[in-house]
Amino acid sequence: MNRLNVLIAVLERRTKLNLSDKDIFINIVGGLKLQDPAVDLAVAMAIASATTERKLSHDLVVFGEVGLGGEIRSVAQSDRRVGEAKKLGFKGAIAPLSRTKNDFIEDVKDLRSALNRYLTTKVIKKKDI
Repeated sequence: MNRLNVLIAVLERRTKLNLSDKDIFINIVGGLKLQDPAVDLAVAMAIASATTERKLSHDLVVFGEVGLGGEIRSVAQSDRRVGEAKKLGFKGAIAPLSRTKNDFIEDVKDLRSALNRYLTTKVIKKKDI
């Protein structure tokens, strides 16, 4: 089973999103193959965002590994990721709970709390205007 299928299963089980009737495709720029588990949280939040029609702030970067229980696990080189995000102009990071206090990181402990906390703004579609 590939990582995307596992993420979809965890999203359905831990957040009560119904994804079984959806066709889900992930497009990675340049056709890269991502094997870093740090992309789990970003992919899960993107899927949830598309499904719920709620957007994530464009000035936040997201990283973290998603476990089978929906918990968000720390990843390698978090400090380096944060440093690069700052250089690129991001205002904050949604990432796993950290041992060290960091004003840039808005930490999350599980997938459900991440979605509830950050997918808040309803997307307005042209047909709604």
